[in-house]
Amino acid sequence: MKQLKLSIILFLCLNALLCKLYSQTQLQINEIWDKLVTLDDREKNFRLPSFLETSSKIVFCDCETLFPNWIYEDIPETEYFFLSGILPYTNQNSLLIWIISSETENKSWSFTKELDFLGLPNDTDLSVNFENNKAMSILINGKKYVEIPDISIKVMFSKLNDCKVDSEKVEISMQIWENLHKLLENKMLFDNKFTDFEQLATIISNDKKVKISTWNIVLNSGEQIFYGILVINTASNFVVYKLHDQRESIKNNLQQILTPDKWYGCVYYDIITNKYKNDTYYTLIGFNGNNAFTQIKIVDVLTFSESGNHEPKFGVSIFNEEYKNNRRLIFEYRKNATMMLRFDPKMNMIVMDNLSPSEPFYRNDYRYYGPDFSHNGLKFEKGKWIFYSDIDLRNPYTSPIPQDNNKRKNRLRSLELENDD
Repeated sequence: MKQLKLSIILFLCLNALLCKLYSQTQLQINEIWDKLVTLDDREKNFRLPSFLETSSKIVFCDCETLFPNWIYEDIPETEYFFLSGILPYTNQNSLLIWIISSETENKSWSFTKELDFLGLPNDTDLSVNFENNKAMSILINGKKYVEIPDISIKVMFSKLNDCKVDSEKVEISMQIWENLHKLLENKMLFDNKFTDFEQLATIISNDKKVKISTWNIVLNSGEQIFYGILVINTASNFVVYKLHDQRESIKNNLQQILTPDKWYGCVYYDIITNKYKNDTYYTLIGFNGNNAFTQIKIVDVLTFSESGNHEPKFGVSIFNEEYKNNRRLIFEYRKNATMMLRFDPKMNMIVMDNLSPSEPFYRNDYRYYGPDFSHNGLKFEKGKWIFYSDIDLRNPYTSPIPQDNNKRKNRLRSLELENDD
């Protein structure tokens, strides 16, 4: 009986102490905000991270008088509480600050969004809308500045950023994968690029038939795991596929035809749509951080039949000359280098840095590869990606001249001879 009374007393004392500390923290964050809004722009930028960090340690629930001129709402059908305000600037665009708080998880997550006006205009109407599918939008005077199609996915990505344990990173990413798959099944969201999911890269083809969302996690070893969702949208069907990163088990990765279940994982950042006769090719450009020593950029080609089951395939033999035996291109280079690989609309071609080893004896050791200040290109002509070597990027309006590649072959032969010596 005495032990029970002692336990109750200890619990009450601890609860009182926590309440006192919580009140002090609330007071602290309130004081930080009151000070923040009065500072000049430079000081605001310096002090803002402190406000955001402190706010993540507070559980905001039913505290509608904490910050003046902020809005406070319970998010329907979730455990979350929402609050938002505007940090005014004088000489740069003001910032929208919004916070999602969870009493269950005893944590909050803070976000910012740059606005398109200075200061805080008179009669500023800040509002938030919630929809039944956990979608949220933040508006100022009727204009939408933030659009989150699923607030739970937004929170999951924030948890992923904070996570330090590999197994937890994988678990959170699997949850995102499941939720994002369900979200993308909504055809009404096909044109949404999910720009407010900052960790998510989303590309949509020009013909509005292909949408791909990808992201990655970095393990403590430096290795990376990739996740993706592919959506195929045609007149006859609307299909969503999970992309399973299986690159470690892919043999002859330059030649294999791959599927969503066996995908060479990367984060795609561009898609080029080309048609030839009755075929449509979706050329994808992506990045793969690979490991602690090298990184990779990739050019892959997606195709699918518009009739039947729309089964997508990655990898097509449409490269000539230099890469004629390849179904995709994979460029590996050292970790601290930067390789340019992008589609140039002015030249109407994919342009890229040429990669070479820093010394001849490092040939085929990609830890020592990087740009050598020459450039190559790929141009889609008559159903093929035609290779152009040593192109001039200084004048994008000059049509490149196809090379017989003797110059490049001689250079590679010279490197081999030097290495043999």
